[in-house]
Amino acid sequence: MPDIILTPVKPAYTPKELADDARFFLSEGRHIRIRFTKKDGTERVAVVTSNLSRIPAHKHPKYVRSVPPGYLAMFDRDKGDWISCHESQVIGVSQFI
Repeated sequence: MPDIILTPVKPAYTPKELADDARFFLSEGRHIRIRFTKKDGTERVAVVTSNLSRIPAHKHPKYVRSVPPGYLAMFDRDKGDWISCHESQVIGVSQFI
């Protein structure tokens, strides 16, 4: 029987591509489920949005804040506060209905 040669599987999406998808969904005001690696190395899944009609008024931004290049800023619905992560930390993105 001949040896079977397995080739490494390339990931379907890079973290940058996933972050770009997240930016697109957030810019449309959608809710998304995002999975990312926290600074301490643990993984976290969060349901997030940037749609101000879905964010409590007292949590609306008071002024326009610039987000550093490569970062995502989003409102975590479960935590009830704004969070951010670097695009290299994004592991998965899916639409939340």
